[in-house]
Amino acid sequence: MQNSRISSKKILVIFTLLTIVTVISLNYSQSIAQTPHVYHEEIEIIPDKINPKLFTFIGNACVDSKGGIINPKIMLYSDLEQKPLSLVNVFGSDECFGAVQKILADDPESIHAKVIAYGDYSVIQKMEENIDELKKLQTTQQLEIKELNPYDFNTHQKYIDAMRKISDALWNTQKLLQQETAKYYETQRYLHPPVEP
Repeated sequence: MQNSRISSKKILVIFTLLTIVTVISLNYSQSIAQTPHVYHEEIEIIPDKINPKLFTFIGNACVDSKGGIINPKIMLYSDLEQKPLSLVNVFGSDECFGAVQKILADDPESIHAKVIAYGDYSVIQKMEENIDELKKLQTTQQLEIKELNPYDFNTHQKYIDAMRKISDALWNTQKLLQQETAKYYETQRYLHPPVEP
């Protein structure tokens, strides 16, 4: 009875691990190149009435029909300084949001905006969901180890074997969780590199 319970748990754990690995592999294999196209539209650059070196940039930041995207980062540059354009966190398909920023410039022709980084929201979201699932599985396996009672087994060796099986499954889950968390942060760094002029 006890052995059949352990076998059922083992099969469930292996099946769950295989399902999670398959889902994670499919999600992560999506190329970064497939992310939606983000672009900006310059509407107007208005000189300040008092300060001849101060200009107001008015523009739109947009995403195409393949949206949505998360954390778009657009910088405004001039020959004197650079400033971020403040945008909303998530863009849906075919959405544009207005952006206004004041910037100093000796030459107004040098004022331009540039898309620095953005992420495909659905890919990031799936990665976060996969990591959460692995964390839940890890917790379940930790509880199984805690609840394993040596007195439920006919011999000490059977208890050792059952403990080894669950411990090995937990170790594999933790290793996978570590790998997928590293991939998640690696993807975030790729999509959101440090801002350079």
